[in-house]
Amino acid sequence: MAYSVAYDSVENMIIAKITGKAYLAELYEFGQIITRMVKARNCFRILTDLREGELNISVTDMYLMPNTLKEISEAENVSIYSVRRAIVTSNNEKDLEFYETVMQNRNYDAKLFHDMEEAKAWLRMK
Repeated sequence: MAYSVAYDSVENMIIAKITGKAYLAELYEFGQIITRMVKARNCFRILTDLREGELNISVTDMYLMPNTLKEISEAENVSIYSVRRAIVTSNNEKDLEFYETVMQNRNYDAKLFHDMEEAKAWLRMK
């Protein structure tokens, strides 16, 4: 897995991108880096681009991941409830619809998109 995390000062959002195969441990590391960027930039809008990535995790992992992300955020003194996350994916990532539902059921402000501009527009609303 390759990834990048950068702050876009024009859009005032954090742009995070994954390419290649991503495994659970790498995704948690990715989450830590994003959370540190949220804290450093005081920016709570995250655009995660997974269009060129392939998640190699189970449905159970997807179910448990939001709790771990909450723990990661709390360790950095960042409230997961203050973060708005847009996840952009290709049309063939049906498992991410489940992940979106899990996040929303836990009152996390997260939404799945297939179009980058729609995702950015949604993030700008906060």
